[in-house]
Amino acid sequence: RKESDELKLEVAKWRVAEAAAREKLLAITQLNQSCAISNAPIHTQHNLVQSSSRTTTVSPPPYRPITKVQESNSTDQRTHFIDKQAQLALQLQDLKNVIQSKKIEDQQTPLDKAYEENLAIGDNKYSTIQKARSGTALRRVATLQDL
Repeated sequence: RKESDELKLEVAKWRVAEAAAREKLLAITQLNQSCAISNAPIHTQHNLVQSSSRTTTVSPPPYRPITKVQESNSTDQRTHFIDKQAQLALQLQDLKNVIQSKKIEDQQTPLDKAYEENLAIGDNKYSTIQKARSGTALRRVATLQDL
């Protein structure tokens, strides 16, 4: 019984949504027709007004497959974005290099130097944590004391 009530409510919601969509479509098509009427010559406007007043149903626009021109435009956009991404990556790398060259060795603390040495070896905080977790409790304590 609950399911049937829920289904009835859902059907009612869909009907309301369909009616709203239909009204919106009619409003859009009437707006398009009024734009066409304002742009058309005077003798053609009279025919359009008569034909638009007779028709009450609106058929959806016909299906138009993507043309090769549209495909080439989209591929051109993709290639443009890919080129732009590569260019930004190069700029980022250049900025990193500039920042690295601006670092002064004298201003680095001993901790900074030790950190860079550990990175060169391949030790970072994640590998250190993994090493500390593996093995027995005594080995963990020894590993942490070595740090």
